[in-house]
Amino acid sequence: MAKKKPLPLFLWAIFILAFLIGMPPILKASFSGEDPAEIKTELPEWTGVIRLLHVRDWQGGVSLENFLKEQIARFEKNNPKVFIEMTVVTGENFSEELLQNADLLSFSTGTLKDPREKLWPLSGANGLKSEFAGLGAYQGTQYAIPYAYGTYVLCRNTSLASTLPEDGENFAQSLADLSMDRGKGSEQQRVTGIALGSGGLRMPYLALVLAGGGGPEILEGADGTLLSMTDAYSAFAKGNSAYYVGTLNDGAKLRKKAEDGELPLALSLPVGNGPCYTDMVQYMGVVRGDDTKRSEMCAKFVGQVVDERAQKGITAAGAFPVRALDESAYEPESWLYPLEGQNLKILSPFMDQKEKEEFVQAAVKVLQGDMDGLNRWLP
Repeated sequence: MAKKKPLPLFLWAIFILAFLIGMPPILKASFSGEDPAEIKTELPEWTGVIRLLHVRDWQGGVSLENFLKEQIARFEKNNPKVFIEMTVVTGENFSEELLQNADLLSFSTGTLKDPREKLWPLSGANGLKSEFAGLGAYQGTQYAIPYAYGTYVLCRNTSLASTLPEDGENFAQSLADLSMDRGKGSEQQRVTGIALGSGGLRMPYLALVLAGGGGPEILEGADGTLLSMTDAYSAFAKGNSAYYVGTLNDGAKLRKKAEDGELPLALSLPVGNGPCYTDMVQYMGVVRGDDTKRSEMCAKFVGQVVDERAQKGITAAGAFPVRALDESAYEPESWLYPLEGQNLKILSPFMDQKEKEEFVQAAVKVLQGDMDGLNRWLP
């Protein structure tokens, strides 16, 4: 049998060129972390309207929308004849059908169960904190880039309870104090009156349990563990509970009440010696479409929202940056800076309904002493 002749070099060149042309365009987008206005890109000229769908599903609220408006204005200035229109929906009102009229998607955990047919693959962003470097991936492929996050805050009514320190340095021990002040003598009294909410994928009691490092016994003094987030907040704001675990947005609202003299308050973040759990991370992805040049321009916007200049604006929006920034990124005497989460445990953004139900069941089992069931979801 005659040996097959190797393909001529010019045919190999044609095959490689065809592959590069057919490759999903987003894989070639730049996420260097630099200001896109200063990057010499090879993107072709494109003009038109980009439609951004922002799903409001956690504490970022209106402030995060204002951040996006600022980024849109900056992007339009750097890219003449490119315009971005933003539509805002709540997590409850979101449906995947809305993506038919969108080019960019800003979303959080639980919005999409499987991104493969909805979003383009993305190259990773440089300069992110290690906890965020691999987030936004599904089955090994990156489909979204995280650009902001929030954490849970422990709020104390100082007129009803005095065992928690003003700062969060000894938070893990403080959680044990809330339970029954173990090992500190019989004169120590067990503190009750913790208002914990839940709803959807919001699991504030996981933040308490994981931060304390001591397991579910930390919650032995908790009342109303499975109240809705709204009812738990209301109970604390009315002075009916001594402690409340809420979002950064809750903390900001309660802090305003304290400044107005309506509520004696102290805040600390569940960091301590254990991990800081959060299910509040906002991602940006590029919706699949037929216009390659439009998709490349969308990827350029995704790169902008995680560059250093943009990330410094996240703090003004009442959220935390995904890049490592020093205190100069915060306004003077900002109440946020000391509360920034470390050693983060973050829930995956992509979960189908079955996984959501399994996660919630595993989270509830934490209250029964079973800590192992969470390992498949938390890094």
